[in-house]
Amino acid sequence: MNNKDREPKPISKVFLEFVESRNLTERLAESSIPLHWKEVVGDVISSKAKVKKFEEGKLYITTKSSTWKAEILLRKETIIFNLNKILGKEIIKELVIK
Repeated sequence: MNNKDREPKPISKVFLEFVESRNLTERLAESSIPLHWKEVVGDVISSKAKVKKFEEGKLYITTKSSTWKAEILLRKETIIFNLNKILGKEIIKELVIK
């Protein structure tokens, strides 16, 4: 072991190395989707529509009314694009609104 291996590493780097070594990068991104929902859709929509689950490329959203469902459908492509941009890869393929 050389001196470089003994130098302390930032915890963020250790965590990233762990995630990558276990092939958990995509799973970590998937689990962060609800955290980014409000950032992408804003306060008003996020108060009316919630992330229910993510499964096999589909992001399931529940909403309080058909009016909000229609609004989200109009913004569907932009929402998918912006979430994938934040996640760093194209994870979300489809938005399912109930």
